[in-house]
Amino acid sequence: MLVTDFDGKNITSKMTSTKTTNENTTESSYVTIMDVYGNLIRSDPKDKIIPEVQPELPNLLKYPEKETQEGKPWTIVFKNNINENPLLKDEFEGTGNYTFLGTKTISTKAGKFECIGIKSETNFVSNAKRDYSNTTIHYTTVGNISGVNWIDLNGGFSVKSNYIMDKTLTIDLSGLANNSEYQKVGIENVSINSPTIETHIINELESVQKG
Repeated sequence: MLVTDFDGKNITSKMTSTKTTNENTTESSYVTIMDVYGNLIRSDPKDKIIPEVQPELPNLLKYPEKETQEGKPWTIVFKNNINENPLLKDEFEGTGNYTFLGTKTISTKAGKFECIGIKSETNFVSNAKRDYSNTTIHYTTVGNISGVNWIDLNGGFSVKSNYIMDKTLTIDLSGLANNSEYQKVGIENVSINSPTIETHIINELESVQKG
């Protein structure tokens, strides 16, 4: 992460991340503009960003606007609508509960950092609609994310985080009942429920560059 601008209210940062899946490594970068409380104002990634449900993206925590203290929780309620085009519509909503854990020295490949821990648990629901020819299919994802993020006290960046995400997907195929081809075989009011998917997400700071 490289902070490229700060005007006293908003922080502009360039994020570069590396992802390894099945021994294949890909690199991506994006620019974010946040206010000093961690609210995302604008971003320019290739993929949509929903900070509250994407703990793999560091430095997108939301902080309380009033002074808090160790052990005292705060809650963030969020709702996001993403309309990429008339045929793709997504709605995200949920609640995040956060608690300061106190300070601790965290060691990574980048060195030792004096950090403050933030424990979080987020429950969310995602409703997506996809319009196809003569058919609309609805996707509902219900999820829970819990974990701890250690933030450098001096620089405000994420040093290390560890999260568990559980989510289930329901696909509502009742829209097929309006499709003449499916009516011929008697398909109506059909839904598919996926088993719970558990994902373990770990972020760790590898280097610090001063620009």
